[in-house]
Amino acid sequence: MNSNDIDAVIALAHTLQIKLTDDQLTSNHVPAMVISDAASVATLEHLLPQPTHFRAQFETGIVDEFVGYINKFKGADIFIDHDKLEADAIFDMGDPVDPEWGHHRAIIKLSKTSDYIALVRGDKARLSQQDMIDFIEDWAENFQFYKADKTKISTANAIALFRKVTIKVNAESTTSQGDFSGNVSAMEGIEINSDGDTLPAFFDFNFVTIVGFDERLVRCGIRAHADTKPTLSYRAIGLDKLTQDIAKEFSDRIATSLGKESAITIGTILYQNK
Repeated sequence: MNSNDIDAVIALAHTLQIKLTDDQLTSNHVPAMVISDAASVATLEHLLPQPTHFRAQFETGIVDEFVGYINKFKGADIFIDHDKLEADAIFDMGDPVDPEWGHHRAIIKLSKTSDYIALVRGDKARLSQQDMIDFIEDWAENFQFYKADKTKISTANAIALFRKVTIKVNAESTTSQGDFSGNVSAMEGIEINSDGDTLPAFFDFNFVTIVGFDERLVRCGIRAHADTKPTLSYRAIGLDKLTQDIAKEFSDRIATSLGKESAITIGTILYQNK
């Protein structure tokens, strides 16, 4: 008798022995059998009138939807990743004594708004005169410009001043930089002019970091640079603190809306290899 004959006998034996009883079909029992040629185990759960347990993964980018889903199922174990602005809720986690599979989860991944991304992307970058103007025009409603004495300048006027600005490097200086504190920079070597008008020294940028979150304001100082050619830049003040504030707001918004059945942990978890 060769191996093919043996496999055939085993398969026939399985066919005769494997029968689903009425009790098995209406219980949480999951019938399975050994597949002879690969010696693997195959579940027959798909033949039952209903699954043996609930499997689902809900994903959203909105805190209210995330919390609402958790409360609908009477709580979960929630793990919040401050760095990635993500959270993972596990409904069927159990504990070390009585573990569960973790097949039911809710995941939230926050997305930063486009104006927030634009502000961070341009922070400290060397911009040409036209690049600076384009940035201002793209997000005109977010800006409030000021002179060095804190006198307000309208966005339209600021754009006009940047269009006319000239930056000259004195012969004795090859590399330098200066703040726009007036027509002559605070650092020797750069002369900044806009047909005699006073240029903006800094601006406030108002924006929402995440849809549904509180509005934020970041103050940015404007600078001129001269290496091989003149460029402009801005420095957003307090971006690190802003990142921390957003992470705290994320946690607070979840915590304040959850029922008492849920538990929050700051961090990430690899549970049941997921």
